[in-house]
Amino acid sequence: MTDFHEGEHKGLRFSAANVELRRTVEEKSGPDNDNWMTRTETLFRGIVVRCKDICDPTLDIALNDMFQERKKDDITDPAAFRKHFAAHTADGREADDQVTPQLRGLGQKLEASSGSAKLCGLILRDGDLTLALNTRYVFAGVPEELDLRDIDGIRKWFTASLTGMGNLLDLITESPALTGGTE
Repeated sequence: MTDFHEGEHKGLRFSAANVELRRTVEEKSGPDNDNWMTRTETLFRGIVVRCKDICDPTLDIALNDMFQERKKDDITDPAAFRKHFAAHTADGREADDQVTPQLRGLGQKLEASSGSAKLCGLILRDGDLTLALNTRYVFAGVPEELDLRDIDGIRKWFTASLTGMGNLLDLITESPALTGGTE
């Protein structure tokens, strides 16, 4: 985890971090499967955002990506959504009946918010929202390849990343999925 930040946007308390989750696997290799090879693969690269006191405190639902290729599936469609996400409560009960059209719409908007973003997890519990987006977007950071002597370039990238987070938080706070309202 890098670049962990806490802040407030239009009265909304939030925290965000750039996260990379990797796993290392040992597997047999070679022509006779008699050698061992270690490889590391990236499972998640993106941002994790948590917003305090943003939704109805009675909401208790977690959406987890089932890692099916989305292609052009419209996740606002209930059947497509169930194909791609598992919904459950804190105690592990299935919660497909709690997935409203507004919640599916929020998922669609989150994925559209950052071009190639993919919603990996969304938890609404105890008034808080926790979101994991697999994306190339980096919050409050600058690309490694940027020349650190280019102060204007650094300022531009950093400001753009803050604007991006503001837009994401606006999208979340404007969602009727968090209050039980309708679009």
